[in-house]
Formats: sequence, structure tokens, C-alpha cells
Amino acid sequence: MDRAEELKSTVLSSSSTHVRLPSPPRDEIIQKEDQQPLDIDHKNVNIIDKRGHLSQHELDVLRRGSKINGLKYVPFFDVDLNERFAFQTPFTDPHGPLKLAPKQQSHFARWARPDEVMSEPKMIMALSYFAIKQDLISDCSFVASLAVSVQYEKKFNKRLITSIIYPQNKQGEPIYNPCGKYMVRFHLNGVWRKVIIDDMLPIDKSNREND
Repeated sequence: MDRAEELKSTVLSSSSTHVRLPSPPRDEIIQKEDQQPLDIDHKNVNIIDKRGHLSQHELDVLRRGSKINGLKYVPFFDVDLNERFAFQTPFTDPHGPLKLAPKQQSHFARWARPDEVMSEPKMIMALSYFAIKQDLISDCSFVASLAVSVQYEKKFNKRLITSIIYPQNKQGEPIYNPCGKYMVRFHLNGVWRKVIIDDMLPIDKSNREND
């Protein structure tokens, strides 16, 4: 609320009494010149999108919105489609494992990769909301949104979830990566952002995924 009030009170020019807020969410933001990943700390970075030039005020909002829970999530560019996914040793997220909820911790046994708990890991075996279970986490709204997205994609053949997970095959479908690195394109704070994760899963004492 404080941030909203601050934006409302900002005056971009001495002759204007109205605030020009950032544009609505857009499909993609790309860089203007060398197509290199954005250094979100750089004060003079030049960004354009497919619909026009972003103002300095919009850039400031982008920078502020890039830091979430102490981590920076930079905008997703076309060049990120060339992200490297192959490694000699399995990839591990440098930020460490996810923080588990107290209820998860009480059932937690170990962290494991998919090939340690199943014989033939696959990213997607079949699109079905029956595969989504709430289990230990009580965030029913998140689970419901996943189920609706899966059912929508299956019914209308419009890819909502499978199109934002990488690496992908030639058909644009997400595939299992034995090297353990994945990239997800999330829409966070008004722009598509790049999120890198590993494949370490919390396993409970009965050798199931602890979700």
C-alpha cells in the first residue's frame, strides 16, 4: 500500500498533475543492442519492448520489482533461450535448497534427484489435474490454480504451463534433463522473468516427494 501511495504521488513533469504508471504486463521485453542478459543494477541500462520505449520511471519500477525475498529475478530475454543445460556433474542451485514448512520438516527425510526415486524420470507423462495433490501444504488456492491451468491447456490446446519450462524438445515441450538444471519463465511483478532451479526434491520418510 505504501508503494502504491508513493506511485500515486509521483509527478514525472512539472506541467503534469497525473502520474504515468508503468504499462500493463507485456508478452516480452527485449534488449535494444547487444542482446546480453540485463544487469539489473546498472542505472543506465537501455531497455525497449515490442510496443515502445520504457521511461526511466518504468525502469525504476522494474528494478525495484526484481528483488523478491532477497533474490534478484531479472527480465527474460530472447537470448535466454540459449541457456546452457548440459553439465559434466549434476547442477545444484547456488542459493541452496528451498526452505521447508514446519509440517514438511516433520516428514522430511532427504533431498534427492528424480533418478534416485524413479527408474525412468519424465518431465510430463500426461496432462492431468488428477496428478496434482495438495498433500502437506495447505495453500489450496495455488493447487487449484495449477489444476485449472492444466485442465485449460488440455481442453483448449493452449499451452499455459508446458510452454514456460525449459529445456524443451523441437516440439516446444519440456523434457527431463539428467543434468538437473531447469529454467522457468515466470510473470513476476509486471514482466516475464528468468528463474533457474535444480531438480532436488524433498523426500519424506516413506520415500515419497514431500510436497
